[in-house]
Amino acid sequence: MSITLKKASVIGVAIATVVWLSGAAMLIPVASAQSTDATIQQLLVQIAALQAQLVALQGGSSTAYSFTRDLTEGVSGADVTALQNYLTSTGHFTHPTATGFFGSITKAAVAAWQAANGVAPAVGYFGSISKAKYTSLIGSVVVTVPTTPTTPTVPVTITTPGAEGSVTAKYAASPVTGQNAFANSANVGAVGLEVKATNSDVVVNRLDVKFSSRPWLYMSRLTVADGSTSVKTVDVTSVNTIETTVGTNYTVRAEGLNILVSKDQTKTINVWIDPILPAGETEKTLTYEIIANAFRATDGAGLTQNAPVGALGARTVVIKTGDVASLEVSENSSNPNKGRNVLVSETATTEGILALVLDVKSKSNGSYVREVHMSSTYPTSSVLKLYDGSTLLKSITQAATDVNNTFDDLSVFVAKDATKTFTLRVDIPKQTAVAATVTANSGVTGASNTIVAEDATTFATVNVTGSNVTSGLAYLADKAPTLALVSASMSAASKPSGALDGSNTSQATFTIRVNVTANGGDIYVASNTLTASSGVLATATPVASMSFLGAATSLISGATETTDALNWKVSNGATNYFEVAGTVVHAGNPTDPAQFARALLYSIGWGVSDATADRTVQTWGLDDLKTGEVQLLPTN
Repeated sequence: MSITLKKASVIGVAIATVVWLSGAAMLIPVASAQSTDATIQQLLVQIAALQAQLVALQGGSSTAYSFTRDLTEGVSGADVTALQNYLTSTGHFTHPTATGFFGSITKAAVAAWQAANGVAPAVGYFGSISKAKYTSLIGSVVVTVPTTPTTPTVPVTITTPGAEGSVTAKYAASPVTGQNAFANSANVGAVGLEVKATNSDVVVNRLDVKFSSRPWLYMSRLTVADGSTSVKTVDVTSVNTIETTVGTNYTVRAEGLNILVSKDQTKTINVWIDPILPAGETEKTLTYEIIANAFRATDGAGLTQNAPVGALGARTVVIKTGDVASLEVSENSSNPNKGRNVLVSETATTEGILALVLDVKSKSNGSYVREVHMSSTYPTSSVLKLYDGSTLLKSITQAATDVNNTFDDLSVFVAKDATKTFTLRVDIPKQTAVAATVTANSGVTGASNTIVAEDATTFATVNVTGSNVTSGLAYLADKAPTLALVSASMSAASKPSGALDGSNTSQATFTIRVNVTANGGDIYVASNTLTASSGVLATATPVASMSFLGAATSLISGATETTDALNWKVSNGATNYFEVAGTVVHAGNPTDPAQFARALLYSIGWGVSDATADRTVQTWGLDDLKTGEVQLLPTN
């Protein structure tokens, strides 16, 4: 026996086994009917795939699945399962099982199959060109896998047995007529209905929706929902659509709904569709109507009740390809955009350092973010972790400092007009070079023009706008202080002779109090660090003509001054205040304009011992340690 015949025999046995199992599955009790139906449907699709392989191996003509819609990322159904099984047989779909959901793995498999068979562009969209190629490869005989069997419903309990009732129906306020529905999306709200039961509970069993065009050309599925809960999904095909008048009158019927509407209550029943567009069409206004007696229900007396009495009137839904989305990148308010001290370990990895936070907003349509690029100056071998909220998307080990890092293979959906926040955290390996003082600094830039995204409907590349988002530098140390402003004030001290405006003064006094917390060990703040000549600055606009009155400012602190009076010691974990005070004066000529002056801290000297050799002069992270402005006039 040849190898081909052996394979054919094995497949033949597999088909027989699958058929036997599908028949056996019919005997499973009703309690597991839903899972049974799913199993049957999966087995039927597997039979079609195995038959195709068997005929191909025997050298004959195979059978093709009838694909009635284009398939793209995000859709699901029996046709997706059939496609996945076919791609499994060609070796392009490597997932363990067919899932029925068209995700990134299926898209990649379709793209590989397209490239192998000369279908261009090979982008993973299974449209008319791909379907034609598929049919030519498999054969000319078209076989459609049967529609998913109806799941036996669990009877609902009517609380008004024997009572005769009635039912009415009208359009709900939402969705409105004329709304847009983007092709290849799923469960788009098309019809909303308010159904009221009177004098008795009623159970709604059937709903008819009339269309003025062939509905299978513009939707792949129709779903009836009890509020937001899906109850019944119908595959919309030419076979299961009722044609009353050729070209103008078609009905899609959903049966076995089993929706309970309690006595004298109103329930919202929704109709969702999975819209599609034929090849070459970009927009279709689809007209639908809830005709007279579209609802069939049963009351407490077992009598059939229909609604509405008359047709509710025609409405429309506009199916379109959709506007191509665009993305706007901006800085999140929690982004660490100022310089700061970051404690790292000399003996172990320091995890979860917040490095960058940016927002991405999708406009015109939904988007899928596929890649995020960030340049980083964190130390080599740091692990960069990108998060969508609290969900880790991907980790990258940085091979070298100051390089571009690409987070690819992403599939982050951003809804239309919604904003998604991306957070970058860094795990920093042990840093032996920071034992005494700050010796390294690190930062990250998220460039808006290096975020790659696709439109959620057409999968076209979207335009990304906005600005680059940059973090402040993270100064790495094993011991470092945290500075926090307690209070800052500046007030008028005197005014020139003859000045009419009491707020115009020639000099002003200021006080700035800051809390210093020691982290990782004792911190020694230099005694001369917060003085007019070292650390405290007076600024003014429009010209810099401010000076300090006197040789220096005064400094007091709640910390302990060292015996040599060179430093103030802040013990590990403790917080002590440092308060600097002084006077500033307008130092210009009498003809100079008035100035708006403020005092600020621009540097602070600190170390991890009493020695001056290991002292760091910190100029970062001090932006908020300043007073408000006071207007000063020159001295006469």
